[in-house]
Amino acid sequence: MNFKKILLISIIIILAFSTTGFGCKKRKPKPSNNTPVAANLPVNQPINNQVNLPAATQPPKPATEEEKVIAAAESFLRGYGSYQLGNFSNIESLYPQMTEGYKDEMTFWVAEQKQKYALEPKRYITFTISILESSVISLESNQAELKIKTKRTEIKGAAVPGEGTIIWVDEFGNKSEGQIPRREFPQDVEIRLIKEDGKWKIDEVKFL
Repeated sequence: MNFKKILLISIIIILAFSTTGFGCKKRKPKPSNNTPVAANLPVNQPINNQVNLPAATQPPKPATEEEKVIAAAESFLRGYGSYQLGNFSNIESLYPQMTEGYKDEMTFWVAEQKQKYALEPKRYITFTISILESSVISLESNQAELKIKTKRTEIKGAAVPGEGTIIWVDEFGNKSEGQIPRREFPQDVEIRLIKEDGKWKIDEVKFL
């Protein structure tokens, strides 16, 4: 084998190595189009998927016995202390809130007053009452006493229909052009209650 053949064989071997890739560096693969792309979110930012629900409504606390006693007394007194002289419908409407004994007593008293006022001229005098403060004097399992501070208003006169319009009259029914007399005054009231069939009912009312 002469020198030319040896050189020719060497060139062929070198070309064979270069075409098969031996001795060459590997190339990094190109990213595929199917590679998922991360969401554009701030780093370390938590994702809040919670639903804002309304706060649960707390059930109301049951009323204490003291609160029940005060509520029963004040409700009764608002109706009892607001009336027109000679008209007793306010008292009669409160019979269900009275004890049986007090109801019998008031029924008898109302019948007497109706007979009395039936013999007298009608007078236009109205009383109203506003409750200022209530305090419990004593409270037991089936009996309670309260003292209530009130403001009372006395109005001598009224607006009555007459000749197709409304006219003002004084307490005796005479037409009045001036201002209707009005008087306000404080008055304390004591109320006794007794529990009957699980309900607080009025057993006595005293205007002091």
